[in-house]
Parts: sequence; C-alpha cells; structure tokens
Amino acid sequence: MPPPPRSGRMSPAQAIGYSRRRGSPKAAWDLSGPIRITGTLRWPDARSWFSPSDDPAHNLWFLRDPASIAAAKGLKDVAPFYVEQEAPVPPGGFPQPGKLEVRLRNEHLQYVVTWYGLALVLGVVFAVWAFKTGRDPRPKDAGQVPR
Repeated sequence: MPPPPRSGRMSPAQAIGYSRRRGSPKAAWDLSGPIRITGTLRWPDARSWFSPSDDPAHNLWFLRDPASIAAAKGLKDVAPFYVEQEAPVPPGGFPQPGKLEVRLRNEHLQYVVTWYGLALVLGVVFAVWAFKTGRDPRPKDAGQVPR
C-alpha cells in the first residue's frame, strides 16, 4: 500500500479509499447533509516571476488557484476562493488539516524607512534654510555713511 502524500492533501474519495485499505472503522464519510469545518477563507495565490508553471496533465499545481484547477478538471461554477481547513480531522486522518497560519502584511520596516527618511530630509532642508537666513548678506558697515 502506498503511503499518503507528504503534503497531506488528497480528495475525499482518495481519503476514503486510503482509510478503507488501512481498515479504519471511520472509513466512510456521511456526505448526505451539511458538514461543519473550521478553517479560513483564502483568496487565490498570485503568480510571481519565480512561480513555476502548473502541469495539469500530471495534476501538479504550484499555486492555489481554484479557477485554473476547476478549468483543468472540467468543473463549472466554482467559488473564486478556497477554505484552508483546520478541523475536524476527516475519518481515516487524510487529508490532514493543518494549523492555520495568519498571513498579515508586515510593512513596519517600510514605514520606518519612509518616515525617518522624510524627517531627515526635512531636517536637512531646515538646516540649509537656517544657515542661509541666519547670515546677514550685507557687510557690517553697509548702513554707515562714509566720512
């Protein structure tokens, strides 16, 4: 029997088949009614220059993009998001839900550089202005009448 995939992701049918082969007592899911899961709604990942292209022929996906996966599988009317599941663990244990990872943007360094850079420029501009206006451009004897 082949081991489960390392990523912990497989379809419900694969998970049920794998559970049955292992002899799990919870081999079948009851899919007749609503199923409550705990997870986070995620938007598709953005492709960057460093993202390899997907290979739908071999079911190899490098980005989580429900629209392109659905198009390759011939599915219609698919939601433009996915749910990253944390609980419950499906019968048989596969696919394994993972601990959710919070993905908040951290732009504090950018803000620090921006505001301290602006403060430094303002300080330099003020110093130049103060130096130029602090000197009297007239000579010291400019207001005296010659004798």
